[in-house]
Amino acid sequence: MANTTSGSPMFHQGTYYIVNRMLSPSGQKLALTFNGENNTVTVTPLINAHNQAWAIRDHTDGKTQSVSPVSSPRLQIGMGSGVIKVLSPGGYVWTLRNTPSGATIQDGGVTVFWGLAEAQVDQPVAFGKEAANVHQRWVMIPA
Repeated sequence: MANTTSGSPMFHQGTYYIVNRMLSPSGQKLALTFNGENNTVTVTPLINAHNQAWAIRDHTDGKTQSVSPVSSPRLQIGMGSGVIKVLSPGGYVWTLRNTPSGATIQDGGVTVFWGLAEAQVDQPVAFGKEAANVHQRWVMIPA
């Protein structure tokens, strides 16, 4: 799995497939998947589908970025009840950072991480405290 790495800890604005560092039990790369407005983001096998492409944009503070489905650019990933959801814009920003073990994605306050309980197909993407495991590491693949 290729990890996009640059001299900057932030990712370049652009379109990416966001893939969990852990493979599914059958060896599949699991990508963030847009399931519609107000719905939970899940992971499904990467097939370079339109609902798996995400636009990363810089926020005005220069430290955080927004994540929007390419198919619905007016929406953004925000926090639901323990999971991430795609919502109407509301200043939802994330700290995306390159690390040697993969990208980390945290809320703007850098207090919680995106992650998976298990690397399973259709697993909802949750957020919580860092567990220092690869379930909270992501690979950004340019679309």
